[in-house]
Amino acid sequence: MRNVLISAAIAADTFAMPASAATIMSTSGAGAFAAPAGDYTIDFNSAVTAPFTVTLNNAATDAQGDAPGFFSQPAFSDGSKYAAVFGGGSLTLSSQLALNSVSFYAGSIDAGNAVELLSNTGAVIASFNSAQFMADAGGDMGALRINRRVTIKSDVAFAGVRFTSEQNSFEFDNVVFAVPEASTWALMLVGFGLVGAATRYRRRKSVVAFS
Repeated sequence: MRNVLISAAIAADTFAMPASAATIMSTSGAGAFAAPAGDYTIDFNSAVTAPFTVTLNNAATDAQGDAPGFFSQPAFSDGSKYAAVFGGGSLTLSSQLALNSVSFYAGSIDAGNAVELLSNTGAVIASFNSAQFMADAGGDMGALRINRRVTIKSDVAFAGVRFTSEQNSFEFDNVVFAVPEASTWALMLVGFGLVGAATRYRRRKSVVAFS
């Protein structure tokens, strides 16, 4: 796997947790902000470009510094721009690529922060909440354990990620995506197709039920 977590200054509270064909790994430490190796990196210091698009709903991709009550610079970051999702909002990064992992640095994690993996039709493949990023998320801006790198690896190909928050705010930066190795590409594309087929089946079933 090309997407490897930075090992320097990683705290001892690293843990992994399975959820619906995906595994989440969360690590704290001063070295966690640095973007790990990957195929595509989005650092929000410039506009999001192909092969990705961004959709904002009460969210921003150009937050910088602190705005009390709205957003706070992720601790241990380089002080550059980052993304922030406000209460009730969402930020979606989409593509038509078949992806198998996403890694991002989450700042001052709050209860109510969440992430969803999306298929190429927008169906939710897996979802994770702040309790899975770490225990007792409390939004402490300066604590190591509240500011951490979260990496999600999926056994099923996904095409996008949606970040949501129930309150101000979900701050994150240095989002890194990886595509499957050549040996697993075909298998993941099959999984991609099955997710799409299941979604179409559910839609047809719904039409019949309500016609």
